[in-house]
Amino acid sequence: MFIVKFLGLFFKILSLINSKWAGRLSVELLFRPFPTKRNSEENLFWARGVPVSFESGCKGRIFNPTVGTLKGTVALVHGWQSQGVKFQKIIELLLQHQYQVVVWNGPAHGESPGHRTHLAEFTRILVNDLKKLGLNYHIVIGYSFGAAAAAYATQLGLESKHLVLISGPSSARRVFERYWKLIKLGTRAQHVFIQNVEKEALVKTDDLSSENFIHQIKQNILLIHDENDKLVPFDDALRLKNLRTDIDLFSTQKLGHFKILKSEIVLSKLNEFFGEVTENKKHVVSL
Repeated sequence: MFIVKFLGLFFKILSLINSKWAGRLSVELLFRPFPTKRNSEENLFWARGVPVSFESGCKGRIFNPTVGTLKGTVALVHGWQSQGVKFQKIIELLLQHQYQVVVWNGPAHGESPGHRTHLAEFTRILVNDLKKLGLNYHIVIGYSFGAAAAAYATQLGLESKHLVLISGPSSARRVFERYWKLIKLGTRAQHVFIQNVEKEALVKTDDLSSENFIHQIKQNILLIHDENDKLVPFDDALRLKNLRTDIDLFSTQKLGHFKILKSEIVLSKLNEFFGEVTENKKHVVSL
């Protein structure tokens, strides 16, 4: 909390003194995720997967069920300052349903190389890495920042039959606005921020927002979002549902943003969902 107050005071003053420096520095701060470590339980689980080095140099794991006929392949996209291992409960559930699971750690996350990234770069690398494996993806599941990436990936050619977006933002601009409010970034500095982001990303901010291309997504969409999520408001999920009524929206209560991946209620919903969807064409990687 002290750090947030300090940053708020710092950027409030810097915005008044030099809006260009405030805008540029706020971009650098946002684009540099803090590294996270796995605990002992997560290390044991991660070791069960087969290590994979993707085309980009990013690292990850492929998990295969021990018995039975494979239903297909599922790709998982983690959140900001997180790792694929945080999907542990969902991975275990997918393995029970006889799915092969590809877990990709994006640039600057987990053991993957790099110190900074952003949504456009993260997604471009994701799409290329997953395509290079030569697999047919039955389901792509994204959480939080990873949900935004998974949605945007559909616009960059990543194909799957189903898309599961958990606690994801529907607007990149509103994410930025919440960030600006948190660090008290001045109005002129905000314009500098957007200019720098779009110059580096090579794409307009609004083009990264799923609410602006939701009708172009060919996949069946399942949204999972908590009504009490303070980091990514539930209103983001409602916007997508209102824009495209065929979306399946599953809402939870009192889980917030961070407990949702391990929630029994959510796992029960996913268990039902995985049981309903089937894969006719099976394509499995050999490692």
